[in-house]
Amino acid sequence: MSTTTDLVASYLTALRGRREPGFEQALREHLTEDAICVEAEMIPWGGTWVGIDGFLGVFRALHEALENAPGIDPDGTRSEIGDLMGDDSKVFREFTLTIKGVDGIDYPIPGAETYTITDGRISAIRVYFQDTAYLNEVLSAS
Repeated sequence: MSTTTDLVASYLTALRGRREPGFEQALREHLTEDAICVEAEMIPWGGTWVGIDGFLGVFRALHEALENAPGIDPDGTRSEIGDLMGDDSKVFREFTLTIKGVDGIDYPIPGAETYTITDGRISAIRVYFQDTAYLNEVLSAS
């Protein structure tokens, strides 16, 4: 990767294949072995996830939360890469998670992430949603 923002953009592109064979290898190419992902405790997939297995776990927990949410089309949920800004060791991402209802309505959830880069790989991701109460409301609405 030529820059830290290129690394993060490549990682985010790889996430689109999280249900495909080779996804774990794609994570290993972008993350340190002890990388952490920190999500707000009050959302269904919240917590601190550690290592490659932790990242696989957070994606499973996110998918399960969407699958179990009444009125939500999990396959219609998406997130664009958004705006990336960075320096040698940090990248900031501003994005919108769009959750699609089975009624076709889009529920936009603005968010931001910080990425810590160590030795050319992502060593930490911290995720911040603008309104976790609204996110939980969308997930629990029927």
